[in-house]
Order: sequence, then structure tokens, then C-alpha cells
Amino acid sequence: MKKSEIDKRSAEYKEGTRFIVVLTLIGFLFLSIVAYLTYLELWGKDAFMDNAFNQRQWEQEEKTLRGEILDRDGEQLAYSAFTEDGSQTRIYPYGSLYCHVIGYNSRIYGKSQLELNYNKNLAGMSGVSTFTLDGDKVGETLHLTISHKLQNRAKELLGKNIGAVVAMEPTTGEVLCLYSYPNFDPSDEALSKNWDTLSADENAPFLSRANRGMYAPGSILKTIWASAAVEKGLSNMQFQDDGKVEVDGKTFTNAHAKAYGEIDLKQAYTVSSNVAFIELGLELGEDLMRNYAKKFLFNEKQDFELYTETSDFGYTGKMSETEIASVSIGQGKVLTTPLHMAMMCATIANRGVMMQPYIVEKSVGSNGIVTVTGRSQIIDRVIEASTAAVIKDYMINVVKSGTGTNAAISGVTVAGKTGTAETGAEQSDHSWFIGFAPAENPTIAVAVVLEHGGSGGGASAAPIAREIIKSWLN
Repeated sequence: MKKSEIDKRSAEYKEGTRFIVVLTLIGFLFLSIVAYLTYLELWGKDAFMDNAFNQRQWEQEEKTLRGEILDRDGEQLAYSAFTEDGSQTRIYPYGSLYCHVIGYNSRIYGKSQLELNYNKNLAGMSGVSTFTLDGDKVGETLHLTISHKLQNRAKELLGKNIGAVVAMEPTTGEVLCLYSYPNFDPSDEALSKNWDTLSADENAPFLSRANRGMYAPGSILKTIWASAAVEKGLSNMQFQDDGKVEVDGKTFTNAHAKAYGEIDLKQAYTVSSNVAFIELGLELGEDLMRNYAKKFLFNEKQDFELYTETSDFGYTGKMSETEIASVSIGQGKVLTTPLHMAMMCATIANRGVMMQPYIVEKSVGSNGIVTVTGRSQIIDRVIEASTAAVIKDYMINVVKSGTGTNAAISGVTVAGKTGTAETGAEQSDHSWFIGFAPAENPTIAVAVVLEHGGSGGGASAAPIAREIIKSWLN
């Protein structure tokens, strides 16, 4: 075969190969487009439709008067009104009080919190079309489990202290109060004026500390280890508390290095003895501690209408004795949220059963049709009822004669636990208190944290919890 013929056939082969490659590429791109459109139609379209910055959605929403948001007693927490030019304005009568619960509804900055998560209902896009007497289309009304009285009281009590207050009904899971400070005015005018300043603020006012703030729990975590001890037959342990203990070369001390001598588990819990609980933790061991932390929902995603951080036990591999000692007193790498600690407290109040927290009672159209119904749901039986009864007795003793006397209420049996969490970096400690009342038949469980409060939980957090409980019971 002549060289020219060989060159010709070689060129034809290359040309054919290029054609097949191009054809294959076109076919692949076509199939990719088909696959993407199929995915978009079946699963992905809702994400685009519900995006807070979707301008077509905003145009549709402008034709519907956005629904109200009410507290458990019918107090109006958010509503909308038409302006003279036909547009809408969202009104928050209590300013910053509910910014971390209701959120904001802004054409510029989008939506957040319940305004985002229940947008279809509030905007009248859930399939229930209702109208006002004037003929205007109106969105559904969102009824919350929140008590405006408690939320406002939490604001008064927390003042300018950075932190959070959470209260819930222990037998149902209804969230009665979810307040964080610092916060912000969610109105359109205030957001437009202050957005850059708020975004740059090192105190993070956009952060809902109640359900997203992650804190070392300090001694309130001893509630879990005491529960484990009771269920594993260690409730009769005796401890020699000399005010300090050395573990693997590291010295741990009680608050103010106070020594309590020979004490049992109930006394150790009452006075919050670090020495005793470190000995208990080493006896329980890392596997049992990790198991009980998981029982109480550490490292387990919490289902809640508002995005919530997952509490972190902090250790996945083999733990040293020093690390076990740290976790035994709520230090080390363990982190949790105030909402989770309220749930833990409510579990003791509810005879060992942990309830799913919820904040939306129902969503109702103006025609009376209910499209969303909140309900009590059990997460799990975390500990036995007999164990919870023992821990409740311990917690009553804390308020009666231990570190939590500042939470006592005349004529009411209050159960509680104080906590002080070291933060390092030359910063003041966090101050904690968890509690419930009336202890005989609890109707409220509370968690309070003061960020870098600088004093023990009994001195600063317990009085706040006391007043929240008093407000609810009254």
C-alpha cells in the first residue's frame, strides 16, 4: 500500500474517532440535562421555590396579607399591614424580644427562624386559600406554645447579661420561653440601618444562644453521671473529699478548694463536689459515660422547628484518666446548648421520659382549617422512673440546703442543680442553673446560662430561674 493511501486512511480514522468522541460528549451532556431536570422536578424544585430570595415568590406573597403569629394566650407577636402603595410591611410589636424565635421577613435580607420555616403557611401557599371580609387573601395564623409573659420576664431578668433562658413543660415538651441576649430589632427599617454593624458585632446578636449556643455545661452535667451511678448500683458509694484530687499528674479542686470530708453521692451532688464526681467518673469508666451521654441525646441530632446545634460529648477515641476526670465535672471538650439542658432537666421531672420539644402549637387558616398541629412526642425513656425519683430527691436537696438555695420559693418545692463552667483564656466562668417545680407535680423546667457570668450558678443563674418559675406558677 502506498504511503499516500496509508496517510489518507489514517486521517479518515482520526476524523471518525473525533466524530465519535464529540457524539459521545453531546450524548453525555444531553443525559445530564435530562437527569438534572428529572431531579429538579421530583426533589429539587421546592428548594428553589422556598428560597427566601426568590423574587417570583415575593411577588406572589405581596398579593397575600402575611399571617399573624400569636403566643399561647393569643398575644399578637407579629403581623402584617398593607401600606399606601399596596406593598406590605411586617410589624413586630415587641421588637427584639422574639427575633431568635420568629426571626425576620425581609425582601433584602431574606427570612429566618419561624418566618422562614413556616413561610408557606404564613404566606397562604399551603393549599388553604382564605380571605378577609374585605376580599384580601390572607395567610394562616401561627399559634405558638411560647408564653409572652415568661419571654418578657426572661428579658427583664437577663438584662444586658449575655446568655439565654429556656423553659419548657416537662410532660408535653411545649417550649414556654426561648430567649437569648444579645439580640436585634427584626423590622425592615432597623435591619437596613444596622445590618453591617450587627454582622460585624463580636457578640454575635444573630446567634440564638438558647438553641445554638454551645457551652461547657460544668456541674449540671453531674445529673447524668449521678443517674448512671444509681442505675449501676453505685448510689451507696462513699467518698473522701479533701478538697482536691490528683489524676495522672493533674490536680483538680472543688470550688474555693473546699473540703467536705466523708460524703455519699447525695451529699456530693448537693454540694457539687468535684473530687467525689471525679472518683465516680473513673469508677463508671469512659464506655458507660459515653453510653449515658448518648441516652441523654449527646451526639444525637435534635428534631426541633428551629435549627439546633447538636450537643457534643467531645471524645470519640480512647480517653485518658485526665479526660474522664474533666468530663466527670462537665469540663474538657464536652459542649451543649441551653435547650438541651432544659430537656435533660425536664427528663428528670418527667420520671425519666424525654419529650420532644416543640414551639408551634398549630397553624390555622381564617376559615378555621388547621394545616399544622404540634403534639407531644416521646423521644425515649432515658432512665427508669425509680432513678429519676432518686435524682429528683438530690435536686430538691440542692435547693433546700446546697448550692442552689437562691432558687428556693416559699411554699413551693423546687428541684435544681447549679453549674460553673471554666472557659479558659483568662475569661470568666459560665454560670448555669437547671431546675423544675413544683417537684411533686412539675409543670415547668428551666435552664439558665450566663455567658462569662463570673460567679457560680447558685449566685447569678439560680435567682433568674427562681423568678421564671414564680412567674409561671403565678
